[in-house]
Amino acid sequence: MAETPRHIPEGFPGQRIVVLPRPIVREALERRLPVALIPSDVGYFPEAAHHYFQRPKGCGQLILILCVRGSGWVEVGDARHEVTPGQLVAILPREPHRYGAGEDHPWTIYWCHAAGRAAEQLGAMLREDSGSPLLDVHDPLRLAGLFDEIADELGGGYGLDHLIPPRWRSAIYWAWRWRCAGGGNPRPTRACGCNGCSRTCGRGAKSNS
Repeated sequence: MAETPRHIPEGFPGQRIVVLPRPIVREALERRLPVALIPSDVGYFPEAAHHYFQRPKGCGQLILILCVRGSGWVEVGDARHEVTPGQLVAILPREPHRYGAGEDHPWTIYWCHAAGRAAEQLGAMLREDSGSPLLDVHDPLRLAGLFDEIADELGGGYGLDHLIPPRWRSAIYWAWRWRCAGGGNPRPTRACGCNGCSRTCGRGAKSNS
């Protein structure tokens, strides 16, 4: 009898996850923050063999997944897309989807969930031209540095300065610059070191990626 393939949502050696408590997220969004978009979940999964997640009804946040090594795939609607290094996946709020790591060379990914009134608007802006959930990133390690520093700042506490990290503002500005440039070669606004690969965090938080 053939062995059933394993599907693992999280729990990878060397992973990093920061998940804000949902009451904190709701309270922050009700305060009418200056940026109507906050990172609610941020993570790093290295060589995530058998990684798989599906949401038949989608979720309430914008999901961003950056592949820096290996490969994976994402299904949105009836279309399946292969994901390779240097590509960013953008999944809109409430959009049914599923995704997973490639079998031969499982992906290494940075990921983030963005909550707030502007989540759908940002996702639609990123996907406006082609409608595809895949975006080609000119320098993925710089963008990975933004993800990593956002995780650092969110892990520092639940105050206003942490809920809207300076690097989160940089990431939003990066997305805006990418869109205004017509896509193709997005660049973050500042150079950031990528040091997430050597760090881990507590396993107590359950991820949504």
